[in-house]
Amino acid sequence: MSKNAKIPEERKKKIPKGLIYLLALIFIITSIFAIIVFVPQPPPSNALFSISIRSYTTGYEKSYYSEYSTTIQTNLGEIGINAEVKSTDYATFLDKVVVNKDYDLAILEFEIESAPHLEVLFRENASLNIFNYKNDLDNGYIINKIDLAEKTVDFDERKNIYFDIQTYLMANILPFIPLFTPVNTYAYWKQVNNFSAELGLSDSLPYMYLSDPSKEQLKVGIGYWNNIDPLSSQRTSEKELVSLFMDKLIKTSPDGSIIDGGLIKDWKFENETTLLLTVRPNVYWQPDVDNEYTDEPFTIDDVIFTLNVFKSPYVNNEFHKYDWIKKITKVNETTISITIDADRETKINEPYAYALDDLSIYALPEHYLNVTGSWEGITSSTKWVKFSSYPFGTGKYKINFDETEKGVTIVFDKFANWHGAGVIPNVPTELSIESLWINTYRDNYALLLSLQNNDIDFAIFGKDSQIANSLSTSEIEIQHSPSNSIVVLAINLNNQYFGGENNYINTTETSISKALAVRKAIAYAVNREQLNQGFHDEFYIITDTIIPYGTKYYYSGTEKYDFSIQKAISYLELAGFTAKTQNSETSTAPETFWFSLIAIILIPTFKFIRQYKKRK
Repeated sequence: MSKNAKIPEERKKKIPKGLIYLLALIFIITSIFAIIVFVPQPPPSNALFSISIRSYTTGYEKSYYSEYSTTIQTNLGEIGINAEVKSTDYATFLDKVVVNKDYDLAILEFEIESAPHLEVLFRENASLNIFNYKNDLDNGYIINKIDLAEKTVDFDERKNIYFDIQTYLMANILPFIPLFTPVNTYAYWKQVNNFSAELGLSDSLPYMYLSDPSKEQLKVGIGYWNNIDPLSSQRTSEKELVSLFMDKLIKTSPDGSIIDGGLIKDWKFENETTLLLTVRPNVYWQPDVDNEYTDEPFTIDDVIFTLNVFKSPYVNNEFHKYDWIKKITKVNETTISITIDADRETKINEPYAYALDDLSIYALPEHYLNVTGSWEGITSSTKWVKFSSYPFGTGKYKINFDETEKGVTIVFDKFANWHGAGVIPNVPTELSIESLWINTYRDNYALLLSLQNNDIDFAIFGKDSQIANSLSTSEIEIQHSPSNSIVVLAINLNNQYFGGENNYINTTETSISKALAVRKAIAYAVNREQLNQGFHDEFYIITDTIIPYGTKYYYSGTEKYDFSIQKAISYLELAGFTAKTQNSETSTAPETFWFSLIAIILIPTFKFIRQYKKRK
């Protein structure tokens, strides 16, 4: 501005003092409000005890574990337990909770395959025994039952054993509070026909078609992916992609039952410890990325190689899971015999109930990967390294690597030599969709927008059940299906208040220790319906045990811990605490005082503003 420029008369007027005072007052009130809301408050002086709740963020996959923690913090505050929320990245969480068991309560998710394998959770010193469960808590009852189930070949008998395990765990140990079985969410334009959320995209494709016969490509949106190596992929989106080009030896249904559709066409138990496997005929491997191998048939040698890979400590971190395979014998060019022994410490071969379940693994190409003659160092070979980045299988679609950009877009072309075996009995299969163009989205809101704009035909939202409800057109279908995982609030059985020595101090009620009484109080205080309604629009399935809802071993008759402050208080009192709900306290909470003060100040302030405007 020039020095000689005139300042307009209206700008020479002084700012009214009243307005200055008003702005200052608003600043003070805003500062007080920010302090109240965002600055951590000290624990209430009348808290029964203080604990922490650990949770983690999952990066690109949407979860609400941190939000769960905050809500549960409020729930526990209602019964006088002060809980500090500690939310970290996944790596830190694993170190604190899984490795060092440095936690009080923790929210995490377990993926349960068709065979429950609860021994990894409840065997002393097991890798995932994060609860600090010890056999002396129940004189070995749980682990003995788990071992018995593992050797019980008859399904109905085995199922009843699992019912007993779940009943006892929930009533007498309670090392966790089951929250939900999450659901997978899919949305797609109505031009996409015959999709089934229960089957998922891969198993639905042989029955799907597009209403427009001139359209040959299905455009799909999916969450972030980085790794499609069938041996190491972890994210939900990665597993979805792998299922499009790979086939498993044994196929299982969503409830964990053995069904047709896998690369093992027939199986037969000659006796309880001898299993015969026969390969499906007319199955071919897709070409490798360099086209060195084309029209390579799938053979019994691929089955033998795959089983040896999963048994090898040089390749598979979970090789112990396949210790039951004592011997593999090639009977002929289509059949092998597996000698089973679930317990090498006994002189006789012991049966193993999950033999078929554990064979629900992706087949690996022996002709391409078996190059060194030794297991040690095999994963460092040129072929293995290339396969991890450019995998191929026997599945419905093969990856078009020329049009694929890692982590951004992946393109699949129909595999002309696919064997054609579907999962629905007596229903013919046909891959009507020639190709799949799958785009990656790091944010489900961006995925939602692309679907609404018709940039894609089909969206896989993973376990974000709320997002699809934002869709504004009736031309888009939405489906949900239960996942094979369970979200729990894990409890550290070494905690000084609800574990440790209190596990062995009796209350006045038979069979309930002081620690168990506190654990039951916490269970009743957690409002799962509130969590489900607030974060999942009630689409998640409230679950009452460690096994996901809807699977063949899930038992609905366990002790339920439906939200009840009254029951929570009664169990705290049983444990010897003098408990009061937060709402029953006679003293005024600091937050109530400050909000009241703000209201007292704001009312005259608004009156002042109105009067000031009238004078103007």
